Amino acid sequence: ENEIVMADLGYIQITRLCNQKCRFCSNPEREETITLATAREQIKRLKKNGYTGVILTGGEPTLFQGLAKIIRLARDAGLECRIITNGQKTANRKYLASLVDAGLQLMHVSLHSCREDVQAFLTENPDSLNNLKKTLRNACDTGLSVNINTVINAYNAGHLDETVRWVADNFPCVYHFVWNNIDPQMNRASQNRDVIPRLCDFEISLSRAAAFLLPVTFPYNSRKICS
Repeated sequence: ENEIVMADLGYIQITRLCNQKCRFCSNPEREETITLATAREQIKRLKKNGYTGVILTGGEPTLFQGLAKIIRLARDAGLECRIITNGQKTANRKYLASLVDAGLQLMHVSLHSCREDVQAFLTENPDSLNNLKKTLRNACDTGLSVNINTVINAYNAGHLDETVRWVADNFPCVYHFVWNNIDPQMNRASQNRDVIPRLCDFEISLSRAAAFLLPVTFPYNSRKICS
């Protein structure tokens, strides 16, 4: 099954293909991509079961040529539609605009460091951060809301707060941050043991990031925190 249901949001895995090779990925690439007909049936099932939204995920869902069609199917069914993306293809303004026109309402963007060398090393993509900057600018310009997903690892553990401040200073469409820990027994993390952090590596920077995002800093609760 490609479909997982959590709370009132359904997750549909669009593809297992990806255009990055993150050193800690727990969902490694393989040849498995959904069909439009299957997506349509899963969307119908989610709607029938009372779910209010759907998150399209992968792999990297933007690699599926018919992604806008799936988003439109979700919109037409009355479901809020989100995607989880690494922000590489959405650096193209016209492409992102086509997804928004189809009904995309929110993007979860995977950003692991505001430092170019760290982001490049972790994703094995030297253009990763540059493309993410373009994606975040495009999202803000189109009025699209963005969540930032960050995997805590040994290479970003000491500057999680630096990344949060950089995002907050530059991209006002971001209002929610999520930090995920690594499962050291899963797939690439088990092969690349150097990425596994210790609690003492990140507890200070994570605390600083959380303090920066507290309502006392943003009295109107314009930014939310989830760890």
